Amino acid sequence: MRRRPAVVVSLLIAVAPALGRAQAVQNATLRRAQQAYDNLEYRQALSLGLAALRERLAGAERARVYELVGFSYAALDSILKSVDAFKQVVLIDPERQLDPNRVSPKAYSAFDVALRQVLLVRQLRIDSTGFVAGQGAVPIRFMVTQPARVVTRAIGQTNLLVDSSAWNGQVNLSWSPRLPSGDPVPAGVYTIVVEARLGQNTFSAFIRGARPSAPWGSKAAISERAPSASWRWRERRRSSPDSS
Repeated sequence: MRRRPAVVVSLLIAVAPALGRAQAVQNATLRRAQQAYDNLEYRQALSLGLAALRERLAGAERARVYELVGFSYAALDSILKSVDAFKQVVLIDPERQLDPNRVSPKAYSAFDVALRQVLLVRQLRIDSTGFVAGQGAVPIRFMVTQPARVVTRAIGQTNLLVDSSAWNGQVNLSWSPRLPSGDPVPAGVYTIVVEARLGQNTFSAFIRGARPSAPWGSKAAISERAPSASWRWRERRRSSPDSS
């Protein structure tokens, strides 16, 4: 009996590092702002943080400054401004999360409000390292921060629609890897693309797997080796809401 070729999808999610204090801070103004915040000098921390935003910063440091500004505003009871600052944080780092056990309730609440005011696709995951064409289904999980029309596709040798629905919050999908004709999808590399749209605002995230296909039963088809370090999870933001 002829074996079907295996369609192998191996995935690596390279999430940006946490923007905590353990990360080395290069910008001198940001270091002074952090020191002031640690000393409970919130107005000084805020002033230095706003000054740092006028300087040239790498993406991770800019997010760290906005986060510090958000914490400072929350400590000074300027909750709306804190929310605005945290919105900038998640636009730079959509996967950013705060630990409610390590931050003040006011800051955590402001961060939660910010998440719900910005359209994001977060925590995109696929609960499978590989699959065989025409057999079973591939679980796809992600979170949408606002009610939106969400289109999920699998793109490889063909462009396949997985789902097109209105979603908000946690989303759990199951992709059966077959063509519209009912035949198994061709062997190869597949990218799962999730695009959320709300009015004029869109946000896209995708996971790309890249491991050569192999006949079913071969070592390459059934192994669970670590994916290549050159693979990346990336997010693409075409437009976003104003932060005001």
